[in-house]
Amino acid sequence: MNTREKILHHLETNKPTSSREFHTLTGAPKSRITQLLRELTESGQLEIYSAHNGIKRYRLTELHASRRKSVLDYLEAGNEGASSDIAAATGLEVQVTSQILASLCKQGGGAPAMAGPSESVALQQERTVHLWHGQPS
Repeated sequence: MNTREKILHHLETNKPTSSREFHTLTGAPKSRITQLLRELTESGQLEIYSAHNGIKRYRLTELHASRRKSVLDYLEAGNEGASSDIAAATGLEVQVTSQILASLCKQGGGAPAMAGPSESVALQQERTVHLWHGQPS
């Protein structure tokens, strides 16, 4: 398995990872890891999950999109519950589900499918946050 395949395989089954962690995992030179991460990011296969203190963590773009879609599908089907309930129903980890829900809340997404047409966006977001935290609306 070459370095590119090792990186992609690792991200399919693990949390977002930094270039230093990839270097440790693959044993490839840091310059090669940096080059591959740049190429994979430019091609759209990877995206930067977080950048904190100069350390970038990468994740698979498609995998995140499919996870997010499964959470949205669950909510759009009229289901409610805490992040642990959603995680159990979608087969995702609770932490991943919580991060997706927090991201949706920040963006204002996820709530309109559950809300009536006359509800304001702020009320929809508030209602969604309560549902995500297991509180009745």
